[in-house]
Amino acid sequence: LETLGMMDPESTDCYQPGLIEHYTNRPDEFESLNLAQFAAYFEFSRKGPSSRSTRRDNEHEDQQNEQSDAGTDDAGADARTDGAGADARIDNAGGPAGSFYPLRAGYPEMWIKRRKKSKVIRYYKFNKNDESRPDYFRTLLMLYKPWRNEETELLNVNAEEVVNINSALIAFNFQEFTKIDEDALEDYMQQLMGDRQEDNEDEDENENERGTADDEIDDFGRYTMEMDDDEQG
Repeated sequence: LETLGMMDPESTDCYQPGLIEHYTNRPDEFESLNLAQFAAYFEFSRKGPSSRSTRRDNEHEDQQNEQSDAGTDDAGADARTDGAGADARIDNAGGPAGSFYPLRAGYPEMWIKRRKKSKVIRYYKFNKNDESRPDYFRTLLMLYKPWRNEETELLNVNAEEVVNINSALIAFNFQEFTKIDEDALEDYMQQLMGDRQEDNEDEDENENERGTADDEIDDFGRYTMEMDDDEQG
């Protein structure tokens, strides 16, 4: 609203940058951040951090540097060599809740801010087994592999081929937002429904058998009594 108030009343420029524009202009230190992480962990702000927030972020950075210096060379090597893992996680963590980072220079003054609570990402799921197969792979590429230029890296490429080449990275990043593989979940639900059906059939059979057995149990009770073993001769 503040921006609209500053515009010429006759202006027809109603364009506002959104998630994609913010993502492609993310800070250089988040080069390995994928779109799913960006949407889940960050929000946008036209106001930068307060002096108090800046001090808190500097203290957090000093603590991280101290912890890094205390680590062994081997541990550092492990973090650096795990290309799709630890190094990416450290780079993309975003610091404590409330940390601010300016978008790239030349972009309208905007900041990204680390959320206090991560958001659940939602997107349309295409079917890889029908005519929307290209869109299925393009979605995986768009969400789970870092990119800067939508036209050259997403639209004018063979998305399926690029996904196959980067399958390890994409699968790793996909699992961050998926507790269980979608196909595995579907198989599990079908198996669960089958098990429940078998259980219901077993209960019906047991119920019929129990009706006859109950009479025999009650009859047995009429001709027995409890005995104290200590009183037996």
